[in-house]
Amino acid sequence: MLSNYITAVILFVVFAVACFPAFADPKREALALFIGARQNLQKYERFRVCYTETRHETGQTVTQIVDYDHGKMRKEHLQNDEGFRGWVAVVNETDMCSFRRNIDHEDVKMDSPKSLNATMSGLYDPRQLLTSEIPGYDIRFGNRMHTTLDSFVGWNVQVNSIKAANVSVKQILLTDEPELWEYWISEPQFQILKIRCESPVMRVEMSHQYDNPKLGPFPSEIRALRTDYDKNGNAEQSWDRHIKITSFEEKESYPPETFTYHTMDLPLNTAVVDYRINRRLGYWDGEKLVDDPVKVSAQELRELMKPPKRAVWQYVFIGIGIVMILWSFYLMTRKKKA
Repeated sequence: MLSNYITAVILFVVFAVACFPAFADPKREALALFIGARQNLQKYERFRVCYTETRHETGQTVTQIVDYDHGKMRKEHLQNDEGFRGWVAVVNETDMCSFRRNIDHEDVKMDSPKSLNATMSGLYDPRQLLTSEIPGYDIRFGNRMHTTLDSFVGWNVQVNSIKAANVSVKQILLTDEPELWEYWISEPQFQILKIRCESPVMRVEMSHQYDNPKLGPFPSEIRALRTDYDKNGNAEQSWDRHIKITSFEEKESYPPETFTYHTMDLPLNTAVVDYRINRRLGYWDGEKLVDDPVKVSAQELRELMKPPKRAVWQYVFIGIGIVMILWSFYLMTRKKKA
């Protein structure tokens, strides 16, 4: 009898492992959740997103507009009332261009997309806002999202089912003493609700609020805090960011020039310098690069070349004048004949 019981238990365990590997192995369940969250973010590869970012450590708030198309980007930081004059940067397959709108206008920096100038440009995949408290150009938006079983090597993985604001949530705990990472991912939406890290050198807390379905994969608000510590456990540097996503629009296509310096709204006679060859490519005349600075923009020059516009009443008076001249000529001709 006992042997039959043991056999039944063994068969049940084998069946559970074979049919429900996620429950038998928390690493597989965590991997499925990470892949689902990543795919949720990757549903959109061509879009425009607008957001305001408040950096509480500096007291500065800046509005940002990002156009994104399969890795190509145009990002603009708008001018604010706190003395920030704004900047704009673009990147495509071959070039990165950045321009800061200072009082004394700088040159446009053109360089390789893999250059240090690109890394320092402030460009980054906006989906990084959900996975990184300090987004960076050379960091993929899924840099903290495990995508293979091998990525869990060395980690103790635990997955729990919890409820948060009446939402079904999977809590993933990754531990490699003394480091701990915690993720909250909703089901079945696969939205990232929370990321937390505790370690001797860093503490991170990110929370995302989803209450506007029109924002695509983005939450309406993101709160990101990070503190770095020295070897003695003293806080060295802190970041406190509050981000509000104000609009999201999926795009069918972008004009080819969107991700070039042609759309950077450059002041007249701004020089474009290619840092790869240490050469000035030309001066912006409002439409294109020219060899020498100009006094008027290409648009203004075109307007000057146009014939002057006249109001309708002017054409009426001109017509009346022509008729009167012809009539006078006709009367003079008749008198001579008489």
